[in-house]
Amino acid sequence: MDRIMAIEEQYGFTSTFYWLVHKDKQNADYDLGTLPIQSALLQIEKNNFEIGLHKSLRNTSFKDEIQLLRTLPVGQRYHFLKFNLPKAWSDIEDACLKLDTSLGFSEDFGFRNSYGLPFMPYDLKENGIYDLIEVPMNIMDGNFFYQNKSVAQAEKELIDWLDKNKENTVITINFHNNFFDDMLYAGYDRLYITLLKYFKEEGMKCMTQKSLIAEYYKPEFYDLKNTTP
Repeated sequence: MDRIMAIEEQYGFTSTFYWLVHKDKQNADYDLGTLPIQSALLQIEKNNFEIGLHKSLRNTSFKDEIQLLRTLPVGQRYHFLKFNLPKAWSDIEDACLKLDTSLGFSEDFGFRNSYGLPFMPYDLKENGIYDLIEVPMNIMDGNFFYQNKSVAQAEKELIDWLDKNKENTVITINFHNNFFDDMLYAGYDRLYITLLKYFKEEGMKCMTQKSLIAEYYKPEFYDLKNTTP
């Protein structure tokens, strides 16, 4: 965590760390309650980075998992991007979370539904909107690793894609902490730095969960009752 924060601070970026609260074969490989993990959580908060929930594969509720974090999160991402719609959005709304960033591809990068901005999902049953914003995930480290693509290939494909999508969009990146281990994932830390350099050189600003909510949580824009034909 220290290394990731140091890299981001060098380029003026602040990420959100999404945490699994349950340790087992399908979820976390760490125990959230141990002193090293609690110290890491504390350091993240002291450095003004954000903490979010990484909803586990267990059948536990959002509220139960949120209680195990040291801070009250405003956003979350589903572990392994495993969720079903529209139930997932209903569960997030019931937990009073305001942001989800699970809508993405696990095996490819790009836009879901060819749309590049956060939005408030529509609730067909209630003929209204869910009380949250969806911030689609565009880039994940595993997109390239599990396709056996080299880091050089990943860099070229991503820069080419970013060059074509620099306006009217929010780029959301999901890098896992284990991909910063050169023994297992050589070069992925450099790929992350390459992306941060690109964003800085292109004058793209960093957005936090809180700033995304401030800009895109606009329920009044979707008030169908006050819409005139």
